[in-house]
Amino acid sequence: MAQMTVSVSEDMLSWLEQRVADGNYASGSDYLAELIRADKAQADHLDWLRVEIAKGFASGVSKRSLQDILADHRNSRAAA
Repeated sequence: MAQMTVSVSEDMLSWLEQRVADGNYASGSDYLAELIRADKAQADHLDWLRVEIAKGFASGVSKRSLQDILADHRNSRAAA
């Protein structure tokens, strides 16, 4: 496993130490690793969302009305 040194403010260090003391994490390293995993998951989701938005723009303008789209959505939820 790789190692690195990280500098944080006193407030951040206190927060990290409190999270560990509360029993939520075994160590400061575990806490930081969890933060990185969560950030990566969020970035992956944002990447997916950007692709889906681009697909939507590329698909052009729908000929369906907003009322038709909402009705289809309500009908699909009622059928589920």
